[in-house]
Formats: sequence, structure tokens, C-alpha cells
Amino acid sequence: MISKNKILDYHYKNTDECGMGCDADEWHKRCWRCGYERDLERCHIIPKSIGGQDIPKNYVLLCNDCHQEAPNVNDEKFMFEWIEKTCISSYDTFWHLRDVFKQTLNECSTHFGHGHKLNQSSKEWVSNEFIKKLGKKKYCLIGKNGENFINSLNYINE
Repeated sequence: MISKNKILDYHYKNTDECGMGCDADEWHKRCWRCGYERDLERCHIIPKSIGGQDIPKNYVLLCNDCHQEAPNVNDEKFMFEWIEKTCISSYDTFWHLRDVFKQTLNECSTHFGHGHKLNQSSKEWVSNEFIKKLGKKKYCLIGKNGENFINSLNYINE
């Protein structure tokens, strides 16, 4: 198994930290997507089961929660696109914000017989309530690449 140090050495030299969930100088202790200081797991960019190699280039370091949501596809660029589209630049807030959003989402429902999608007025209410629940705390909901935190909500497992 490739060591975390070898993975770090490779990415320090070859990966742009812009758009990641934490700065490169903290890649050894913070999840590259959510930015939390947690135990880090070696996560294949292309899984071994579909031909991914056991080389430093084919790994990122993610916490268990982010690892569970990470893409399992045969596309070496998509892992970094996914990280950039779903991370936010404020450390230690990602999972808290997701929990607040889930709580808000659980306070509404879809119309019986109309599928599982919220109608536009319910979406507006959820958005407004989510912002209200955040209160006066200032959170940066925009990732380093300009993507919105809302992108990460597509990965919530109900």
C-alpha cells in the first residue's frame, strides 16, 4: 500500500491547491474536500476494481465521510472536479452546514403523487430557512473556485 507521505509528496509537486477544501500545507491533517481535521483515508481516484493503479498519483486523502461520497469512476480528472465543486473554503463548517440543511429539508414535504422533487415555492422556503438558521454567523458558502456550497447537497444520502 502506498504511504500517505508518498501521496503527499506527489501532490505537493503536481496538484494545485486552489479549489481544494484546505491549503496544501495542511493536506497531511485535513480532509482535502471538507477541510476538517480528521483521520485521513487513502481514496483511489480511479478505483482498483476498474483498473486504477496503486501509485501516488491515483490517490487523494479524504476523511471517511467524504470518502463515502467520492466518485467511483474511470476518469482521473473528475475527482478533483468533484472536490472543487463541492468543497467550501471555511474550515470546520462543511458538515455542520450540511446538518443544518438536512434539518431544514426535513421540515418540508413533496406533494403526494408528484414524485420526490420539491416544487419551486418549497425550494425557496428551504433556502430562506437555511440562511435564517445560520443566524448571524458568517459562513463562506462559496468554494475557492466560485462554486456554491449547494453543489455538495446533491451528495446527501437520505
